[in-house]
Amino acid sequence: MGAVLVECLSCRRRYGLDDIESSRYFLPSMICYQCYGQWQQKPQRESCFGKDRPPLGLDPTSPDCQACPDRLPCMAVLGYYVQLPRWQSFCSRFERHLAQALANVEGVPPSIVILPSKANDRLRLLNLYVWSLRYAVTVEFLLRVLLDKYRNVRQPSNGFATLGVRAATLCGVKSRQWVEDVVAKAYPNGENHLAYRSAMIMRLAGMPRISGDILQSYGTAMERYRQRYYQCAERYYRPWRGNPWRVL
Repeated sequence: MGAVLVECLSCRRRYGLDDIESSRYFLPSMICYQCYGQWQQKPQRESCFGKDRPPLGLDPTSPDCQACPDRLPCMAVLGYYVQLPRWQSFCSRFERHLAQALANVEGVPPSIVILPSKANDRLRLLNLYVWSLRYAVTVEFLLRVLLDKYRNVRQPSNGFATLGVRAATLCGVKSRQWVEDVVAKAYPNGENHLAYRSAMIMRLAGMPRISGDILQSYGTAMERYRQRYYQCAERYYRPWRGNPWRVL
């Protein structure tokens, strides 16, 4: 059995490269097959995952299914042909985002950022992505918290910006527990999740646009936004994970 590297966003169990390559763990959603199996067994009113019967069953052309973060695994479970990204390309996309976040934290250009290159370490660093989703914070926030925690053990670099800490340490269980404590203190009333929900609503419903006379334009823009909001509430009615118009 290989090393367990990356957490499931839902159950927090860790999975390795073999699990990813055998589809026991889905990188696009960071959810394991076991959790998906449990969701598929839930009543349709609680979870639409893996359901193929109307009115809440899979419809790849619907706005709901297109917005759902579990669309590809759902289609795969129901027998659709789905081409999942290779783990290398998935890691590369996240590493570009991580390099920019580390550059912001260190105050350096991204061009001098060097990240771990071993396969296991690349997968371990995906836990930062998992935690950013679970705790509704940015990767930059996580880096500031964790690099400050390990500031006394960080290894110096020669002219480059590096994490300075082993990926196994930076993304271990103790680090996750530390992040949970910091997030709970920083957002005691769940402001981070409220902001994340608001951002998703803005993305799906569109931002109000204000131009010309501010007072008149503001009233018109907000009325249009209110109409779009309720239209979206009618369009996004399925109980998919993270639907901001449903309380799951």
